[in-house]
Amino acid sequence: MRLTFLGTGPKNVVPENKNGRTNSSLYVKGENYSFIIDCSDNFMDHMKREGIKKFDFILQTHAHSDAMGGIASQLKKWMRNNNITDKMPLYCEEECWNKIKERVKERDYIKPKFITAGRDFRPGDKLNVVPFRLKHSIQEGFPTVGFRFDNIVYSEDVGKIPEYSEKYYKNADIIIFDAAMWFEDQIKGHHNVEGALEKAKKFHPKKFVLTQAGHTYPPQDEAEEKIQEYWEDNKGRVDTDILLAYDGMSLPLSSKKSRINPLRVASKYLLQL
Repeated sequence: MRLTFLGTGPKNVVPENKNGRTNSSLYVKGENYSFIIDCSDNFMDHMKREGIKKFDFILQTHAHSDAMGGIASQLKKWMRNNNITDKMPLYCEEECWNKIKERVKERDYIKPKFITAGRDFRPGDKLNVVPFRLKHSIQEGFPTVGFRFDNIVYSEDVGKIPEYSEKYYKNADIIIFDAAMWFEDQIKGHHNVEGALEKAKKFHPKKFVLTQAGHTYPPQDEAEEKIQEYWEDNKGRVDTDILLAYDGMSLPLSSKKSRINPLRVASKYLLQL
């Protein structure tokens, strides 16, 4: 398995230079499958930059424009250019799909497949995925989920982790987490670096990847240095590698079964509702 960070920035992209960042999105390539998480406003640029001409499905976290803008304006063209004639499976919550329909009037190239937070599913019978609830938007009608697959957790837009969702972060090898703001800065619906690193201490995965870095960050090299200095001073006994993601960053991984049983986790989640 390989993870490629297509975009690692905020809604309003950081200017295109050495430290440029586009809308957050992830490409996952496994042995017999590939998919993206979120089809952002920068979808076509991401596909061109990484030379991606095919993937099997999309996992959609929520329906804010920076997360789903590519569905409306670019996905159909990309599919046509690459001779993809089957409808693209889009795994999302029904409320998310209803929001997408408001913007995407012609939807003959998309096949929505509804998911429920806390219930695992197997897209294309390729791998097991567990969506879980996150608190992100301060607006009504924009429910957000994170995803756990293999030993990887992707949680790009996080204002708060509900207590009943914390179990999905435990025993993970890699956690990808929202750190939209620099240390002293705050914005509703997101974490800053200090808040994100507190989650690294709490869940202590092997690797903790900060993403969605916004305009308050210094340049990449300077940011990495300051984050590592802070982590060394504050991590205590936690042995976790901290990475600051950047557009195009790639992580090769060895695929292995998750250390949690998603079916068991889903059952516990449903009992709490």
